[in-house]
Amino acid sequence: MNEVLKVAKIDTIAIKPYLSMKNFIIFLAIALFMTISMKRADMFLYMSFFMTLMYQSYPFIVGESSGLERVYRMFGFDNRNVVRGRYLWVITSGLFVIILGLIISLLASFVLEKEGLKLQEYGLTVLVYYWILILIVSFQYPLMFKLEYSKARQFSTIPLFLTFMIIFLVGNFLGLNKVEELALFAIKNIEVVIACFLCILFAILFISIKISEKFYCEKEI
Repeated sequence: MNEVLKVAKIDTIAIKPYLSMKNFIIFLAIALFMTISMKRADMFLYMSFFMTLMYQSYPFIVGESSGLERVYRMFGFDNRNVVRGRYLWVITSGLFVIILGLIISLLASFVLEKEGLKLQEYGLTVLVYYWILILIVSFQYPLMFKLEYSKARQFSTIPLFLTFMIIFLVGNFLGLNKVEELALFAIKNIEVVIACFLCILFAILFISIKISEKFYCEKEI
């Protein structure tokens, strides 16, 4: 477990130069502009989700260019712990950024709509965004561990495209009214929804991590 935490910490330090205050202010300004122009407080939440999608592959980009994987093997890090550490990084950093977007969205909804904090509604949105993030990562990370980012990037957008295509097709097939009914049902049965989300999430993650471990252990660096 100690090695897993070290890998997650080293990955964070490695990509820190790319997590500049300038980029954060740009994201914040775009979200603020969209919130004011569209009068939708959840734009902060949407932008935080978009930000996690942008940065989730950075440990591979930086690791490949700096030879970080060679360093891990040079110092005797277990290959499985390297994989788990990188998954830990994306799981925790993604959750942190999305929750930060949730907090700002809740405050913005209180200011814009004067109806109080929409905790249940936005909480459900957080679950959906986080589930999509983990789903995309679970498809992309095994490819990146097997092929490296420079070779895998041409395939890495496929899961993202398929995910949004499925959401779009399901939404069109069911229709807006049905989607709203499902959303209301989910809000009324939030405990059941959370339990189902977590079970599916853990199952997908477990399978993805095991595949990544297999690929990375067989990989020559």
